[in-house]
Parts: sequence; structure tokens; C-alpha cells
Amino acid sequence: MTPATGVASGVAACPFPGETESGDRALVRAIGDVVLVAVVDALGHGPLAAGVAKAAMDALEGASAASVETLVGDCHAALTGSRGAALTLAVFDLPGARLSWLSVGGVHGVLYRGHDDGTVETSHVPAWPGIVGYSLPRARVDRFELSPGDTLVLATDGIDSAFAHHGRAGPPSQAMRREPVQVLADRILAEHLRGHDDALVVVARYLGSDG
Repeated sequence: MTPATGVASGVAACPFPGETESGDRALVRAIGDVVLVAVVDALGHGPLAAGVAKAAMDALEGASAASVETLVGDCHAALTGSRGAALTLAVFDLPGARLSWLSVGGVHGVLYRGHDDGTVETSHVPAWPGIVGYSLPRARVDRFELSPGDTLVLATDGIDSAFAHHGRAGPPSQAMRREPVQVLADRILAEHLRGHDDALVVVARYLGSDG
């Protein structure tokens, strides 16, 4: 995936075994001075799920506003009457060094933030119960301060949640902030693929306001 200014990103994905199309889709898009990172996981798999995921991505591609709340509403309207989807949206405010995050359904997300003392804080933002396009909850947007190198990992439910403890040399959380984003996405997919659903991993790393 082409990196947006200020955020480096990597994506790895594969469809349900035997299918050629996936209901899991990702988008990384600059909107003014923010970067939107989105993952949609349409219910089911195959061509019908792929069509739902495309409708959600089309709504996000065409959006002019960068508010998480507005974008979720746009997706909900676009998917009304469909089988629906799980959705996670993360908006990186580049000059403000902040992340806004909202998750509805089963997309798992972890944010790895570094501190001056060399420690890494791991934040799991809970996914609110609901189905975008069918039942949208009154959800709270979570917000975080960022520093360069902080890394967000989003994974659909075709990926085992044990990916959050993935690491090579050193503590897993430090590895998550150091490993190249595409290498990390590919490795999580290879090592934590569950094999019973579409699967997708997005890694997005904040580089700072100057990119």
C-alpha cells in the first residue's frame, strides 16, 4: 500500500480458503493534514462479502470530512440493507500528534507507544458490539497522544489475537515499533493466520508531522 505522508503503512491479506475474493479490505488515505487508516471485515466471505467491503471503502474514499464519528456514519449509511460489517477507523492527526480510534465489531487493534525511558505502552481499544449497516452502537471515540515510531496494528478475526505478543529480538512491544511495517504485516499474517475466514493485517506507524 502506498504510504500517506506522515504515516508508513503495510498490509498483508488472504481470502478464505478456496475463495478468490475477500470481504476484508483496508484503506490508508490522506485527508488534508490527517491520515485515515480503515479496516472493514464484511460478514461472511466470498463475492457477497467482497461487495459489502467495497461499498464501505467507496464511502471512505469519497468522504471529505476526517471526523471518525462522521466516517462511521457514512459507512453505516452505505451498508444499510446489506449483510453489514465490522469496522475500525483510526485517524492520525499529523500536526497535533494525536490518534482518534473507533472500532465496531470484531477487528482487533493494538497501539504501541514509546516513552522517554525506553518503555513501550500497549493499548488495546475495545471493539464496541454492533454491525455497521445494521446496528450502530453509541460508541465512544478513544484518543491517544503520539510520538514518532508509535505503531498501530489492526487485524481482522481471521488472525489469532496472539499476534499482539509477536516479537523477535527484545520484548514484543519494542519489536512492534522497530520492525519495518510491511515485514511486520507479512509476518503476523504468516504466523497467526487462523485459516477459517478472510484475514487481513494493517500496520501503520506514525512518523511525525514532517513524515
